[in-house]
Amino acid sequence: MDPVKRRTIVFEIEYWRKHKLLPEQYCDFLQNLYLEQPGERPSGPFGLSASAIRNSHWTRWMFIFSIFALICFVVLHFNSFPAILQIVTAVLTAAVCYSAGFSLRRTRPAAGYVWLAAGNLGIIGFSLLLLWLHGLANSLNMLLAFTACGVISLGVGLAAGTGGLQFCGWLMLLCVYGYALTARSGESAWPWLELHWLPVCVLFIWLGWALHSRNQSFSAGLLSAGGLVWFFPQFIEGFYSGFTEQVQYLLLAKLILAGGVLFGFRKRWAEWIV
Repeated sequence: MDPVKRRTIVFEIEYWRKHKLLPEQYCDFLQNLYLEQPGERPSGPFGLSASAIRNSHWTRWMFIFSIFALICFVVLHFNSFPAILQIVTAVLTAAVCYSAGFSLRRTRPAAGYVWLAAGNLGIIGFSLLLLWLHGLANSLNMLLAFTACGVISLGVGLAAGTGGLQFCGWLMLLCVYGYALTARSGESAWPWLELHWLPVCVLFIWLGWALHSRNQSFSAGLLSAGGLVWFFPQFIEGFYSGFTEQVQYLLLAKLILAGGVLFGFRKRWAEWIV
């Protein structure tokens, strides 16, 4: 069999094993049919084996270090690039990271997620850097940049089926909502914050619970964001007024209540993560 096809099949079987699509014994039997040596089985978070590293060609090493040198050159000279070239560099960098993440997410899930996360961090970092370099880092532009990055992260997470990226997207959008809400009214008292954040928490958790059977990654992002929103009023009040005893007691009470809810519904959500 062609080595490339055989390697693809091996990584596909490893994907089945990781996501429990087939029993462990079946995966071992199938992999043994396609592995020439036991050391070839993918190991480690990036799906690499010791034999793959030992037998790698020197051209691959040169390619990797050339890419690394190019990245260092761009980072060191980024400030001297024209504005349009800076934007093109940022877009291309994010596009390359996202493309690598999408191409690797099935055969090498961990590596694919790392590339997707790198693309996500890239768009955030480049957006803030460009605003700062060109003297546009005011509140409105920062909010617009965070909103755009949140929407992109949410869209990429939905397309890739990654709950972590969706959670990051929701988190950025929620931060924009919280900043705009507090800056507009100037109010940071506990009852007022609870009035504006509790409905958001209920909405996210309800949607995540209702949509779990249809889209698990989307549901995971919503549930994670909703669980974090539950504590947002105390975080915001502590940021503006300090973490007083009242804020600490409220956080403790909410933590205990959340633990009780998780314990009460453990038979339902335990099936989702096991």
